Amino acid sequence: MIVECKSCKSRFKLDDAKAEKGGRFKCSKCGEIIEVKKTTGRPKKIIVADDTALFRFMMEDLLVKKGYEVITAVDGEDALIKVKHEMPDLDLLLLDMVMPKMDGFEVIREINKGEMGKNLPILTLSGVIKSDEDKAAMKEMGVRGYIDKSTPPEEILRRVDMLLNPEA
Repeated sequence: MIVECKSCKSRFKLDDAKAEKGGRFKCSKCGEIIEVKKTTGRPKKIIVADDTALFRFMMEDLLVKKGYEVITAVDGEDALIKVKHEMPDLDLLLLDMVMPKMDGFEVIREINKGEMGKNLPILTLSGVIKSDEDKAAMKEMGVRGYIDKSTPPEEILRRVDMLLNPEA
């Protein structure tokens, strides 16, 4: 689990055994005491697939701060490779629909060909694809939701939380 100090913004990895127990830990940089709540099981794992580096890094930072484990992919082909590698422990794919090598539609079609497509939630992102026809096609392919890239990051995080933690 990645923990961030609220005072100095330093991040450090807390081993799973300590994270599961929770408790108070001292920041190695500034000495601030950090309260860590008990965790149950492993953190939820998300792949953020987007060819725009700034967007990818912003989403990774936001999701890691929220306690998610994040893996990034730079294009559609990279996303598909990482999805195959991480299954069945992958909890969500955040997928940009317009990327080099393979677009989001191609990635979804490949995922849906095998067993991995049956249980993997996918949220699609795009600043370009906005037509009702494209959204309907995504829904038919099993996509759990569409998010316009102009959506504020906090709203994207809220949508991810609603999908992965419906009881919260």
